[in-house]
Amino acid sequence: MQEHRGFKRVAVEHLVSFKIMEDDHRTAVKQGMALELDFSRTGLHLELPEEVHVGDWLELSIGMENKVVDVTGEVVWVKRVPDMWEVGFKLDSCPPDYKEIVRSWLESLGEA
Repeated sequence: MQEHRGFKRVAVEHLVSFKIMEDDHRTAVKQGMALELDFSRTGLHLELPEEVHVGDWLELSIGMENKVVDVTGEVVWVKRVPDMWEVGFKLDSCPPDYKEIVRSWLESLGEA
């Protein structure tokens, strides 16, 4: 698969709670659990059981270390795989906790 990100990816397998939001970004259309496959400073690679489209807005709750971190952002690419959709997710809003945990993980891997 072609590289879509400008930052180093870190492979993981975390369960993530997701909400697919209406165009107003306030009302959830669908929600469920997804699998986070990797992440970078600017986005995530997810596997979702629900169909999404480029431009869809998602809210995610990610278990990172001993915290649940809530982030929001936009679907930037979608690839259909058997029984799932692989999704590129670009972060729009994330708390300092997310950035600090990512920085720490990248440093521990010698990637920061």
